[in-house]
Amino acid sequence: MEPKGNIAPEHQNNRARGVNCTQEEKDLFLEIMRESAPIIESKFTDTNTNKMERIWSGLEYKRENLYDGDAVPQLQGEFIVIGGTEEQNNTLYDIDEASKRAGKEALLRSNIEFKERASAMLEEEHKLKIKFQEQEIAHQQLRHKLEIDILLLEKDKKKLELELLKKN
Repeated sequence: MEPKGNIAPEHQNNRARGVNCTQEEKDLFLEIMRESAPIIESKFTDTNTNKMERIWSGLEYKRENLYDGDAVPQLQGEFIVIGGTEEQNNTLYDIDEASKRAGKEALLRSNIEFKERASAMLEEEHKLKIKFQEQEIAHQQLRHKLEIDILLLEKDKKKLELELLKKN
């Protein structure tokens, strides 16, 4: 491996940049970057949401294993650019969508159950109202019958009073 122009050879005493990482570390970093190319190129991913996704955590894990305690600032800065994965390729997205659908289905199911219970309650209320009206009609008929009986008794009473007056 040849030294680059900005790296100082051992026999020079100027203040040129030193070697920050080995070729093995560079190769490993390039491998990680190749795996995450779709993530970086995707315009629809933002870091804030994708930090929670599976790929982001996998890349974080690889980065932590690559740099134990001696972190290379340049490579860390490059790594920060990496976001998450596209939503369609992520199993967490699929799980999240499935749970959203399940949540919506449960909500719809509970709404249907609520409407069924409300319908049953309205039906029961309707039956009770009809029963009350029937009882009310029966009560009014009985009352009218009693009023007619009272009027007939009063009529008979007046007839008897008239007969008594005629006899006297």
